[in-house]
Amino acid sequence: MPGNINKFQLSSDETVLAAKDSSGVVMAWDTKTHKELLRTIKTDDETSDFFFFDPSTLIVARDHSFSVYDLADGSERWNYEYADHSFANAFYLKRSNESFIVCNFKSEILEFNINDGSLFSDKYIFEEARDSISADKYCSSYALSDDGNRLALATSQYDDDHNTVYSLFEYDLLSGETMMLLQIHLLYTAMKIHLAKHRLDISSVTQ
Repeated sequence: MPGNINKFQLSSDETVLAAKDSSGVVMAWDTKTHKELLRTIKTDDETSDFFFFDPSTLIVARDHSFSVYDLADGSERWNYEYADHSFANAFYLKRSNESFIVCNFKSEILEFNINDGSLFSDKYIFEEARDSISADKYCSSYALSDDGNRLALATSQYDDDHNTVYSLFEYDLLSGETMMLLQIHLLYTAMKIHLAKHRLDISSVTQ
């Protein structure tokens, strides 16, 4: 690759290997034949990450846009630009075989059709973040349930004593209801979450 590789990943069926380098180029290869399936071009919109939607579809995320590529022929299926939205370092989560959601630090959720890029929905978990310059609650982690209908998210904000207040919420994508599951007040703590099949795992690291 043109630059130093800083991420590589296999598809779920291990038939495709994809990698991103320090220059922002993303490439993919067939693991059996070693045939090159994809090579993106470096642009001014810096590449932040990439994600397998399935073994034949790769999402390449950039600071102000993302592209969906078809690995069958290496073509760009469609592209979306985040006009007035801030989605740098966003979370990309597959919701179904036809859609995925993108979540940002302000609790905004966009859901797209993987095939044609049509936008199914655009909503905020915390409505007060819609018109604020900076979110009252900074969303630092997201996880999706197996059925694709419930979203767990960790948020952080400062209290009056400058301690970090971490909260864990569950958001129902069908009803739009939000429920707080946990809140802790800690100093210099980072929390990330992920959903296992039948339980919620919380990992906390104190510096």
